Amino acid sequence: MKRMNKDNNIEDRVRTEFEGYRVTPSKSLWGRVLRKMRWIEFLQFSPTHLNIYYLAALVVVSAGIYFGVRIHTPDNNAHSPKTSLELGKASSVKSSEKNSDIIPAKISSEKQTEKPDRVVDIHKKGKEKTTYGDNRAEEKKPFDTVQAVDKTEAKQNAGENYPPNEIPLGRKITETTGSDTKTTELSPETSPDEVLPHVEFKVLPKKGCPPLQVRFINQSENCERYIWTIGNKPVVFQNEKTNYIFEKPGTYIVSLTGANRQGQKDICTDTVTVFEAPKAEFEIYPRHATVPETEITFYNNSKNATKYLWDFGDGHFSEEAEPVHHYSSEGPFNIVLKVWSPQGCKDTFVVKNAFENSMYYIRFPNAFIPNPNGPCDGYFTEAPGANEVFHPVWKGVSEYHLQIYNRKGELIFTSNELQRGWDGYILDKMAKPDVYIWKANGTFSNGKPFVRFGNVTLIKKKN
Repeated sequence: MKRMNKDNNIEDRVRTEFEGYRVTPSKSLWGRVLRKMRWIEFLQFSPTHLNIYYLAALVVVSAGIYFGVRIHTPDNNAHSPKTSLELGKASSVKSSEKNSDIIPAKISSEKQTEKPDRVVDIHKKGKEKTTYGDNRAEEKKPFDTVQAVDKTEAKQNAGENYPPNEIPLGRKITETTGSDTKTTELSPETSPDEVLPHVEFKVLPKKGCPPLQVRFINQSENCERYIWTIGNKPVVFQNEKTNYIFEKPGTYIVSLTGANRQGQKDICTDTVTVFEAPKAEFEIYPRHATVPETEITFYNNSKNATKYLWDFGDGHFSEEAEPVHHYSSEGPFNIVLKVWSPQGCKDTFVVKNAFENSMYYIRFPNAFIPNPNGPCDGYFTEAPGANEVFHPVWKGVSEYHLQIYNRKGELIFTSNELQRGWDGYILDKMAKPDVYIWKANGTFSNGKPFVRFGNVTLIKKKN
């Protein structure tokens, strides 16, 4: 109890001693305390002062307004020229509106002529040099040979103004190769690096007779890959110049499709016409005629032909459709018929040795087998397989004489009749099997003489 009283007295005494004193904190300590109190207050929602909830709502609303306006506003920079283009004279714009990619110009009713503000001239060797309207120059590294000009043309109507987003834009790329210059106009959505493909090819010739060989020459530009089709059939051509042979007549549609790196395509079509070919053919009448006695008729069986040329093989010719010809001498003769269609297509038909089996001749066998039953006096029949009498086969023979000799040179048989030969008997007795010599001479029906000779073997028939 005494301890408690003692402590209470000390506390009361301290209070008494320091009563009236006030401790003031330092500025740095008081600043840290105030910032901490304000941060705690900012993180708590209160409708009377700014806090984190108000700030978050403001950010969301501002972002919505920004993106909404950007979506509905055309991008003026989308069509701004690249470094390889020339920005030409711009159309009239309002003085209050400003566009970083278009140079405002005053439009009058008269056509104005101004130098371009920037011209890009690119060469294979050297550097790219860009010249500006104020004589400034800029150099860049070289790349493909292209000279590009970009023009912005305004409507030439006096007093007519356009908003910046509606100024008509026409951009062009000019490519120069030697003395040839080609200009490609780009749409506002196309950049200079996305040049549209241009497909073109030549067909030489475009029509003709089968088999028709056609040469295709690919003259396309700005394409990375190609697809050829002839009719409905895809065809693979390895080179820019390729030959193709059309065998059958008809009209063929040839198409070439080309695509650039961006997948943009262009197509070119042409036609090839193959004419129907004629067919030459003829018959000879009579089929087994004897020349020069018989007059020969040629029957023309050709198709799709309107022009003819006959070569009779004896130095005579004819342009008639079905000529009649008389040969002045014997011979095999090669007959040639050439025909042409209305379009000039040609065909040829040849008959070689046309009268080989119908001209004058006389031929003898080289062996025979006599009849063992006895002689027949040399008269024979032309039955199939009959070979018991030695006699000739002939045509156009008017005179005839046959002689047969043995090995000793002795004459053993003679005949002046074509229908009578040697039956192999001498004085009604069969000659021994051996080789005998024969000789024949005479005259053909046209008066031409002939001489033939040879040997024949007599074969004894086995029992």
